[in-house]
Formats: sequence, C-alpha cells, structure tokens
Amino acid sequence: MVGKDIYKSKELFAKWRERYISKLRPEDREDVERLVRELLAQGYSIHRVLKYLSCLVSISRQVRKPLRRC
Repeated sequence: MVGKDIYKSKELFAKWRERYISKLRPEDREDVERLVRELLAQGYSIHRVLKYLSCLVSISRQVRKPLRRC
C-alpha cells in the first residue's frame, strides 16, 4: 500500500534542491546535479539527498575552490 506523502517531500525537495544548487559555484552545479540524479536512481531517500546537498554546499564554502579540484 502506498501512503500519502504527508511531509510533501517531493514539493520540498524541488524547492530546497534549487536553493542548495544556487549556492554552489557555477562550475560545480552540473556535477552536483549529476550526483543528485545518480543518488535518486540508486534509491536514496529525498531527505538523504538533501542532507548530502547541504554538506556539499558547506564543504564548498570552506575549501573556496571548485569541488572537482578537491
């Protein structure tokens, strides 16, 4: 039985995904989008993917260079 999405996860995911992606450097955005698609395809929950996005934004700010070069 498939239940209702009482947390409105899909709606919130779209909103928060855009917010997190916009905080990244332009050169990192494509790579992170690809990572998000891959994680969702592997079955990770929306909430777990948002947590990863949050961490990537934080790491990006701390290292002050593109994530690819880390």
